[in-house]
Amino acid sequence: MRLRSLCVLVTSVAACTGGNKGGTPSATEAAPSTPAAPAPAAPAVEHDGYLLYTASMVKQANDDAQVKNNWIAALYRGEPITILETQGDWTKVRSSDGKEGYLKSAAVLDGQGVTAATVLDEVKTFQRPDFLAPSKTVIAPGSLLYVVKKSKDDTFAEVNYRTTQTLWVEAGRLNADAKEVAAARIVSRARSLDEAKDAKSVEQAKEYWDVAKAQFGDTQVVQKTLAPAAPAEGAAPAAGADNPATPAPAPSAAPAKPPSGN
Repeated sequence: MRLRSLCVLVTSVAACTGGNKGGTPSATEAAPSTPAAPAPAAPAVEHDGYLLYTASMVKQANDDAQVKNNWIAALYRGEPITILETQGDWTKVRSSDGKEGYLKSAAVLDGQGVTAATVLDEVKTFQRPDFLAPSKTVIAPGSLLYVVKKSKDDTFAEVNYRTTQTLWVEAGRLNADAKEVAAARIVSRARSLDEAKDAKSVEQAKEYWDVAKAQFGDTQVVQKTLAPAAPAEGAAPAAGADNPATPAPAPSAAPAKPPSGN
């Protein structure tokens, strides 16, 4: 009898603590876990960037011509910009005059780890960081370059040259002096306008060349870019203010005949 009563008591306790599915869970049962809230996205960090080619900065990330009053300004290769955030095909930037807007991401080079440079002489290029892989492209003196990385042994550097093209050059041929690079920005802009060949662009190019001479005339970039081309070997120097043409010697007069005697 006592054994039966004990069994009934044990059965009743089990029913109260765990057997009742609708009852209060016991202390040993795990409470349902609450999913953790996603961590907030880190705010975008402003940093320097470079413009690869001429591009339009717009108010809205939209290049549909039907969007009215969207245009802000044209920005040119070499202009300093601050990258605010990137949204897929568009990058929000701040121009040097403090205006904010959007540029096509393809026109923007992230400036982190990138250095602006130029060259003072014609420089041969390579398809890869190897002397066995020459390229046909030759970089002109005073070109504006963006150094994106170097080879493991620092012999070569990969540079951005004219729009989105990248090539390899000998790292020792690069010049990163701030004033030389500033001069290269002006020279590169003047060259791009000269290449357009229309009258308006050529006139604008002359203005840039004047700025280059006035503001950066003491730099090697400007001096070498504007230096007259050397004459071909064996050719006579051209006549000019410093080298006036030598007049041809006048033909000598025929000797007078002696008077005949009578």
